Amino acid sequence: MYINIVNMPHKNTCRNIDSAAKILNKQFGDIIFLDHSLANLTSFGTGGRAKIFIEVSTVAALAAITKSSHELEIPVFMLGGGSNLLVSDAGYNGLIIKNSIKGKEISGTDIICGAGELLHDIVNFSA
Repeated sequence: MYINIVNMPHKNTCRNIDSAAKILNKQFGDIIFLDHSLANLTSFGTGGRAKIFIEVSTVAALAAITKSSHELEIPVFMLGGGSNLLVSDAGYNGLIIKNSIKGKEISGTDIICGAGELLHDIVNFSA
């Protein structure tokens, strides 16, 4: 599936994405990146910049940024590994959350893993 995340409709949009970026930067400090290149995050290696970008590695961080972005009513796009994703050269005028939550365990016949795990690693883990 290939999608153009720039043209995805959003129900809620902050009137001023720049002010939202400043608020998130103040709340989350050095883990928030403004005007962040997306090209190196996709398998195609193309695309513009995200107005706001954060990479989360814990459920708590994901919950906090999700809550804040909802309160600010800004557009959000959840990014996984970036496979099969085309990003417009115009970029994304909102928040990109890269989910890098790791961890895997076996529970009975189920494998429970973080969304940031690579499929190849899960397959090897299950063998």
